[in-house]
Amino acid sequence: VEDIREMNESVNFIASSPGKKRLFILDEVHMLSNAASNAFLKTLEEPPEHIIFILATTEPERVLETIKSRTTQIAFKKISEDEIIKTLKKIGKKEGINLDSEVVKMIANFSDGSLRDSINLYEQTENTFGSKASVNNNKLCRDSGYSFCFKCY
Repeated sequence: VEDIREMNESVNFIASSPGKKRLFILDEVHMLSNAASNAFLKTLEEPPEHIIFILATTEPERVLETIKSRTTQIAFKKISEDEIIKTLKKIGKKEGINLDSEVVKMIANFSDGSLRDSINLYEQTENTFGSKASVNNNKLCRDSGYSFCFKCY
């Protein structure tokens, strides 16, 4: 609640500051308490012209109806596995990471259309296994004399 109050105060302060637009991103907005949501509603009902709010959530059904009714909702689609693979290979080339194509394919599959999740898993795989990562029985493993694997869920 206190964070929302501070944001509301800064929105009003910014109104007198030079500049064209200010952007506020509230991630996981469904986690706002009722008190915080109600505190935010006052600003959302009459937003200053120069302020843009982006409210992000993975659970839109948990966002208060009064907030949803004052916003434009945009549902993002999951990214295809091919696009994730292409992006991970691009990142790998830029960062000097060389993971086997089967490993990259498995990461893309388990990320379920989430680029953020796939990048995190890609980094974890590189940090844990390095270039010796391989796919073994639907698990990511290190090619070595011992078995060290983890399964993605």
